[in-house]
Amino acid sequence: MNPVELFRKAEQLAADGNDDEAREAFLRLTEFPDTGALAFFRLGEIENRKKNVGQSYAYHIKAFEREPGLAARFIDEQRSGYVYTYRYAKVDEIEVAQCPLCNIPGEMHSVYNMCTNSDFLEGFNPVRIWRICRQCNHIFAAGYPDNLQKVLSSTAPESHIAPRLQFLPELSDMLARLKGFAHGNRMLEVGVGAGELTSVAKEMLFDITGVEIRKTYAQNVAARLGVPLFPVDFMDFTTEDLFDILMLGDVLEHTIKPLAILEKANRLLVDSGILWISTPNFESAFSFIMKDKDPMWRVCEHLNYFSYRSLMKALSLAGFEVIDYHSSKHYNGSMEVTARKKV
Repeated sequence: MNPVELFRKAEQLAADGNDDEAREAFLRLTEFPDTGALAFFRLGEIENRKKNVGQSYAYHIKAFEREPGLAARFIDEQRSGYVYTYRYAKVDEIEVAQCPLCNIPGEMHSVYNMCTNSDFLEGFNPVRIWRICRQCNHIFAAGYPDNLQKVLSSTAPESHIAPRLQFLPELSDMLARLKGFAHGNRMLEVGVGAGELTSVAKEMLFDITGVEIRKTYAQNVAARLGVPLFPVDFMDFTTEDLFDILMLGDVLEHTIKPLAILEKANRLLVDSGILWISTPNFESAFSFIMKDKDPMWRVCEHLNYFSYRSLMKALSLAGFEVIDYHSSKHYNGSMEVTARKKV
C-alpha cells in the first residue's frame, strides 16, 4: 500500500475510533517524507486520547521539527493568513506547576496543538500541556510566554475587531437580568473587545466605563461610542470610583492570576455589588459531548479552563457568593455566572 492510501486508511481508522490500529498505520507513515509530519501530529492526538501526555507532547514536537510550516496544513489561508505563514520556533516560557487558585501541584492532564485554532498567535508555544488540580477541579496551562503582556498588547486578531451584531439581543436580555440584581447603574466592563456589550449597556442607559488591554480594540470602541475606555491591563487600572456592576466577559481564562483578578473586582464594587463572569467550562454539557474535539482546548490565549466547581471556589475565596448560572448562548461550552459581593 502506498503512503497516500495508507494515510487515508489511518485517517478513517482514527475517525471510526480504532486508535490502536490507526496508531500502527501512522507509525509506519512517519518513515515517509510527505506524510511524516502529519503522522506524528496524528500520533500526538491518539496518545492524548489514551492519556499518555508525555508521549503525546513528544510526538507533537516531532511533527513541527519534521515540518516547521506544518500550520499551513491546518488553517485555510483565507481565514487567517498570519497563522497560515507561521513556522515553528521554540518559545521561552514560564513554567506553571501549581494551581493558580490553591497553589497545589497539578497533574498532567492533556496536550493539544494550538495551531489547529485559527486564533493562534505567534509568541505562544504551539504545543500546550494542560494540568489539572484535583483539589479545585481546575485546569490550567503548564506554561505561558515569558513576555505574555507584550504578546497580548501588541496583537489584535481581526476576528475580534468587527462587532458581532447577532450577539446584541441576548446581551440585552442578560443586562436586563442584571438590573434586577444591582442597586445602581454604574458599570465597569473589563475586556471590551469589539464593544458589543458596551454598546448595549450604553443603549440601556448604564453609566459604562471600559478597560481593554489591546489598544486597537480600546480606540475603536471609544471612538464609536464616546465612553470612558482605558487601554491598560486590568491589574494596572486605577480609579477612585466604585461600581455597582463589574463585567468579566471571557477574561478570567486569559489571566495568569485569576484569583487576583477576582479580588480586585471585589475592591472595585460597592457593598453587595454584582460581578458577572463568562468563561469556558470544561465540565459543560458541550464539552462532555465533544471531548477532545472541544475547540476550547486549543485557544492559545486561554491559560485557565474552569469548571463550575472551581469557579465557585475562586469566587468564594475572593469574597463573592454565586446567585445565578446560565449556559452561554454565544459560545458553546461557556458558562455565565452572576455573583454578589459579600458584605
